[in-house]
Amino acid sequence: MQGLIHEQIGRSQMKVASLFRLAENVKRIRLVAGSDVPLQPFRAGDFIEIHGVGERLGPRTALSLTGDPACFGTYEVIVRRSPGHPDGLASCLHERANRGTHVYASGPQRGLSLAHGAARHVFIAGGMGVTPFMSHLASLADRGEPYELHFVFRRFAEIQGICWLLERYRNGGSMNFYCTVAGERPNLSAILSGWVPGTHFYVSGPRTLFAAAAKTATTVGLPAAVIHGDRGVAAGQCGSEVRIPSSGEAASAPAAVTLNT
Repeated sequence: MQGLIHEQIGRSQMKVASLFRLAENVKRIRLVAGSDVPLQPFRAGDFIEIHGVGERLGPRTALSLTGDPACFGTYEVIVRRSPGHPDGLASCLHERANRGTHVYASGPQRGLSLAHGAARHVFIAGGMGVTPFMSHLASLADRGEPYELHFVFRRFAEIQGICWLLERYRNGGSMNFYCTVAGERPNLSAILSGWVPGTHFYVSGPRTLFAAAAKTATTVGLPAAVIHGDRGVAAGQCGSEVRIPSSGEAASAPAAVTLNT
């Protein structure tokens, strides 16, 4: 049956090497090659599309690769069980996958790229929107390059495992955490108005974060070319969608801001 599924979807065969619970509804899953064909190397910002878990097929689910691109032979993804999509492949991977479970997915696909030649990178993430940034943080930390992360979430208990993973990549970087139920929120005006030439900003998360960042960027007069959204849209495309590989959710990009890729 697994061979038939593999033939039907024509994608790489992988298998689960390990699972680690990060929170009640969040797991880190490591994937390795499920056949003699090795996994392709990936670049920071890449993602894969899951097509099947075990004998189950479903709508393609995009998941950011959250590990260090310098580590070959394994893919690391973080999946969240979504009550709103109990039949989705992400929930299936979270609830039903065990060590050795076969997973069928695309090879690495290009997601968010960092601005070439930038001297400093500032990341603003909300919830699971941090996952597209994690491989970038790993690469920047490996090179000892400066960066700044602003990570906002509702409850620490829901995200503490991800915060623990992020600590691996602190070398050279500054990390700031905000728990909204505790009344903590990033001061977007102060963050974005602190722009100096050579600094680029990247936003990933729920539509409310995109909207707030877009409005603030316009208010402080931030040059459009230096703010980027995960798989963002070009200037002037009113109502275009910003597709976030970490969750598969879509958010509307306000017309007043450019969310460049």
